[in-house]
This record gives sequence, C-alpha cells and structure tokens, in this order.
Amino acid sequence: MLLTTRPSRDDRRLWRHGLGGWARIESAHTLRRTDHYTELTEFDLELVVPGSESYRGTIVFDVTPADKPRLAVGETISIRVDPATAIGSFSFWGSNSRTLPRSSAV
Repeated sequence: MLLTTRPSRDDRRLWRHGLGGWARIESAHTLRRTDHYTELTEFDLELVVPGSESYRGTIVFDVTPADKPRLAVGETISIRVDPATAIGSFSFWGSNSRTLPRSSAV
C-alpha cells in the first residue's frame, strides 16, 4: 500500500531538476461525473516558465469538490517543467502532481 502513494521516478526527477513556473486556467470543461463523487474536467492552461516563451497546454484532471475553488477559471497554479523534454507537471497547495505535455507556444 505504501508504494501506491509514492510518486513515480519521473515525477521525483521533475521535482528535483525541473524549472518552476505557473499556469493560469483559461477554461475548464466538465467531461463527466465519476462514480466516486468527482468530475473529470479538461483544463486549458497558459503556462509560463521564467526565461522562456509562454505556451498553452491542455490537461484532463479528476477534480474533487474540495479542489474545485482552487481550479476555477482565472486561478493560477504552480508548475514544474523538465527543460530537456518540455514535459511538465502541475500541483496546487501540496496536492499530487499531474503530468502535462508541452504544446503550442502562445
């Protein structure tokens, strides 16, 4: 059971060596409700990493009722990006990270 809560090797490497930045939630679209009282939601983000061009990305995330206010349109969340692969993750207020592929520049 302990291993299921441990971050993956890629996530641990990203937190050690990734570049910090932020993302602003541009839009949020609920895709469907789940059977465990959450909503599968697609977020369109504008991502900013200091020293590079901002870019846009999309991620699908399972949103709990407690997280909904923090993931509203216009809110800002922290991100970390691997400069070698342009793959990132985001987190908010100490939650688990979620992988986010880099997409088009803004």
